[in-house]
Amino acid sequence: MSFLEILLQVGTVFLGAFLAFGLENFRERRQLRAWANDYLGRVREDLLEDGEDTRTIKDLEETVTDYATFTALDKDHVPNEDEWNSLMKLFAVTHSNYHALLESTAVRVLPAELVKALAELDEHRREDEIMTDLCSTAWQQYTVPLVLQQTPITDVERRGLEYTQGFFKLRLESVRKRLETEKRVLELLDRHNLGR
Repeated sequence: MSFLEILLQVGTVFLGAFLAFGLENFRERRQLRAWANDYLGRVREDLLEDGEDTRTIKDLEETVTDYATFTALDKDHVPNEDEWNSLMKLFAVTHSNYHALLESTAVRVLPAELVKALAELDEHRREDEIMTDLCSTAWQQYTVPLVLQQTPITDVERRGLEYTQGFFKLRLESVRKRLETEKRVLELLDRHNLGR
């Protein structure tokens, strides 16, 4: 065997290995892209079902208004049944999370701006869950006992209602931020033609 034949065989082996590695990498990226696209299709469906969020914003705005009206009442005023019932609203919204996509290797095949927007959306959804828990706790601690006793409220009880109202305001802001991020994610999905 001459030196040229040995060099040709070594070159052929390296070329074959390089092509095999390249094809395997291409196949893996194609599989990741297909999985991510399927997952993003479910994300798109979830985001397009926004009727619940519209009701949530409306309900939160009404709740904040009801608390403001209630805390503005005179000290001697004994609230009637309708005024008490206006404070007995509590609602929760469940959300999907995107940990499976964000923590997988599929993020390598997605546009960076989409990954960032999905991470922000996941953060806003977790924030909304925390705010929902805080609203529920404050509601149970400050509102429910007052509604059950139905007597004129004291200054301390009024501060408790204002505290609860503050949590509902924060939750309203959280939901609005989440909805803005959801719109941005949908725009990015459309722009990059993903999730269809």
